[in-house]
Amino acid sequence: MGNNCTTNKAEHHETNPQKPNKQCPRCGTWFHCSHSGKCWCVAYQLSPRAHAMLEEQYSDCLCENCLRQYEHI
Repeated sequence: MGNNCTTNKAEHHETNPQKPNKQCPRCGTWFHCSHSGKCWCVAYQLSPRAHAMLEEQYSDCLCENCLRQYEHI
């Protein structure tokens, strides 16, 4: 994947970038996901191990606070 998003692009509903369009499956926080190379999640450099853990545990994108916790795994 080009970014840290775990969902299929077709599943995204692009809306106003200021409006939350996803709910974090880990903590329940609403956030905006653009599912593109311009999304905030590309700033996080996750290891292959962290990516595998995320894909195994969650079927959708995590919010920034939760994703940050996987950055150093």
